Amino acid sequence: MSTRLAFVLALALGLVLSSCDDTPVDPKDQIDDTQGDEKPDELDQLDQLETEEVETEVETIEELDEIEPDLGCEGQTRCSAIGNVETCFGEDWITTQVCDDGCEDGRCVLPMHPGGCGSPLPLTLGEEVEGSTDTDSALNTWRQACSNPSTGYGFSPTGPEQIYRLTLNKPTHVRFTLNPIDLGYYGMYVRADCADPGSEYIGSCSGNPDPTSSTVVQALLGLGTHDLIVDDFEQTQGPGAFRLIAESIPMPMCLSQVPQFIDLSSGKSIVQGDTNDGVGETTSNDYHCPNVGFTTVGRELSYVFTVNQSATVRATAQPIDPPDSMIAVYFRDDCDSRLSGQLACGYGKEGGAAIAEAQVQPGTYFVFVDDFGTSAGDGPQKFNLTLEIR
Repeated sequence: MSTRLAFVLALALGLVLSSCDDTPVDPKDQIDDTQGDEKPDELDQLDQLETEEVETEVETIEELDEIEPDLGCEGQTRCSAIGNVETCFGEDWITTQVCDDGCEDGRCVLPMHPGGCGSPLPLTLGEEVEGSTDTDSALNTWRQACSNPSTGYGFSPTGPEQIYRLTLNKPTHVRFTLNPIDLGYYGMYVRADCADPGSEYIGSCSGNPDPTSSTVVQALLGLGTHDLIVDDFEQTQGPGAFRLIAESIPMPMCLSQVPQFIDLSSGKSIVQGDTNDGVGETTSNDYHCPNVGFTTVGRELSYVFTVNQSATVRATAQPIDPPDSMIAVYFRDDCDSRLSGQLACGYGKEGGAAIAEAQVQPGTYFVFVDDFGTSAGDGPQKFNLTLEIR
């Protein structure tokens, strides 16, 4: 066979074999180039939609987290349509204060005339001034202990009033004395802020028993400004003129000792003491110190402090010498009242700190650090007393 014939036969055989290939064709291989380009775009669109849906769900969850539960309007104040103060009780808004000069941000606009809350008259220790309750303002009435019928003042001085501001550069026990010029009934009370009835000092209020008698109010006042309100019982007789003086007087005795003043103007104070220096004239009320098993028959030291706003005050007495002794600490709103006056009590055992905590209103309070003496086989001790506003 010639070389030329052999080449022709080989070529023919290759063509026959090629036409007989039964290998199936993958449909994917039949997709043209344009279809192959469109597939990734569709996937990208789906991915984008899914991402947007997830982001929307996340934003919805975050918005739900930011929504605070509806606690209602209880206790909130607002201005009414006619300019008075309304307070929310439950779901009802009730007018609680009539504002002569209008309302702003839920509070009466303060009258700016001299002697009003917005412009109190200055009062200086030791200097007598003359004033009158014959003013254009009748916004304030006392709201604390003097409204108690047992004090002899079962009604409030709802007449016009004159406001004075006393500024102190140190804590001072102050006596305010009012002497009538015109016959009338006058009431006096002290606040940290004239416009805020909640800042009224408990017990720092009084009224004269007859139209010619003096009115006297005493208060332990801290550093800063304090407002004295001279009010009028116009239901009986008034208004009228008066003379007024504020004087610094010594702190009165508390159970045969002068209580040490603790300044809480910074929110916390620490003092050291030794029950050897105290007196043995009172004990804690066991009702506030359950399961003690002993009585504080030893010596005690007394302390006094004042607050100008509602607060929770904690007293911590820590024995330091001997370090394992027992000690007690208790609060009173009246130095001499062991039972009804005691607000809180705590005791420490085997060197533990004695802790007592009380919720107090603006006013003056007493703290006692006491030892258990022979009732616990435990004698006097030195201690650190920490007093703080919580």
